[in-house]
Amino acid sequence: MTWKFKQIYSAVSKRSNLELLRNSKHGLERETLRVNRRASLSQKPHPKELGSSLTHPHITTDFSEAQLELVTPTFNTEKKASDFLRQIHCFLGKNLPNEFLWPMSMPCHLPSEKKIPIGYFGNSDTGKQKELYRIGLAHRYGRKMQTVSGTHYNFSFSNDFWEMLQKEFAPDSDFQDFKTKAYFKIIRNFLRYSWINTYLFGASPAIDRSYCKKSRRDLKRKGLSTCYGPYATSLRMSKIGYYSKVQSQNAISFNSLEEYLSDLEYCITTKSSKYEGLPGLNENILQIENEHYSRIRPKQVLEDEERPLEALRNRGVEYLEVRALDLNPYCEIGINCSQLRFLHAFLLYCLLKPSPKLSSKEQKEITSNQNLVAMQGRKPGLKIKLRGRSVILKNAGKKLLKEIREMSELLDKAHSTSRYTSSLDYQLEKIADVKKTTSARVLKDLIDNRESHASFGFRLAKEHKELLKEQKTTKRTIQSFEIAARKSLKDQE
Repeated sequence: MTWKFKQIYSAVSKRSNLELLRNSKHGLERETLRVNRRASLSQKPHPKELGSSLTHPHITTDFSEAQLELVTPTFNTEKKASDFLRQIHCFLGKNLPNEFLWPMSMPCHLPSEKKIPIGYFGNSDTGKQKELYRIGLAHRYGRKMQTVSGTHYNFSFSNDFWEMLQKEFAPDSDFQDFKTKAYFKIIRNFLRYSWINTYLFGASPAIDRSYCKKSRRDLKRKGLSTCYGPYATSLRMSKIGYYSKVQSQNAISFNSLEEYLSDLEYCITTKSSKYEGLPGLNENILQIENEHYSRIRPKQVLEDEERPLEALRNRGVEYLEVRALDLNPYCEIGINCSQLRFLHAFLLYCLLKPSPKLSSKEQKEITSNQNLVAMQGRKPGLKIKLRGRSVILKNAGKKLLKEIREMSELLDKAHSTSRYTSSLDYQLEKIADVKKTTSARVLKDLIDNRESHASFGFRLAKEHKELLKEQKTTKRTIQSFEIAARKSLKDQE
């Protein structure tokens, strides 16, 4: 299954085919820490008013008992997904009277490791398994690192869209096999080019000193409690943050579904001497599939008691989970529609652009670029490597966005709007002026307002809570979440 950019662009841009882009699916997941009025990590259990963290479809917990994970259903527009996430936040605002949602990806001031509460899911077998998995994570990577939070964007093209492409480029192929191979093309290109997302949307250039055990030479001190990278975009996606987790793991191939499944299967069935004797689900390289951290994952909807790998093996890839997004601290729900529209165009670009298999050499280049942009993305004249060639990030960014513009224009035509190109134009401004990046804005606010990472984050958390209180929500909407909370408690029983 191969195509040239002009060929597939021509096919997608036909008027009759453009409409198929309108049926893409969008879903969101947001992780966030609950903090008390002292801006410290909450020590309270998951509030009963929110329902059961084990069985609620939209409000659960991630690693820590104090770390909420908010999940939307899928919708056919970015705005509908965003609106549902906002409704969840409004419900939380009414049911967390003495707590606030931490707006940053890097955590608030943290207590000692032992005082970071691990998620509790009740006494059922499933609940205990979830808790034991998190105990394993705590021993393998540390509790502090697990409190790092982000936003996940779940995306899929419609089956009608895939059927059109299959008919055009691989009429004799199996439909699900065609779709799966195409999704893996997207994944490989996403990994190649997502340094641009780290530059544009990175929003974690600073951390609270409680996060790091020791002082770091690559960070500067600000006051007694804050460290920052002068040119950093996303410490979360750097070797300091959660991304360090994947670099210590076995390499997983994204060159085909078969290689991906084989590599992951090896990791979840092979013992590791590093974890011998440690508590957890097992002593294997990975306890379960979800322990493998990647900036993007192939996903399939689970049926009954299926494992993720079984679902992929049985039915191929159904959607993609983009995990490379910092929380936007200036948005009360952690992400805005402009970001989502750019990402939609970016994923379309990743599909249309040729996507050769990744060699081990290119994998290393991708990892190096990711670390470099995360730690020094705003450094004047910074160079990254693309296919072995050293290029200035600013020039590479301009070229990339110019190519993505064609995708934004296609989506504008499909949706009869100008919002996709408007989003792209705004991203171009960040390339032209580094001061307009979210990470630069965060640092400027910290310095201009003479705030610590903790005080800055808590100020925004309070502002967000007030904004959400002012949001108009119908009585019916609130009641639907109350009913879901009560139902989830019964389901857990």
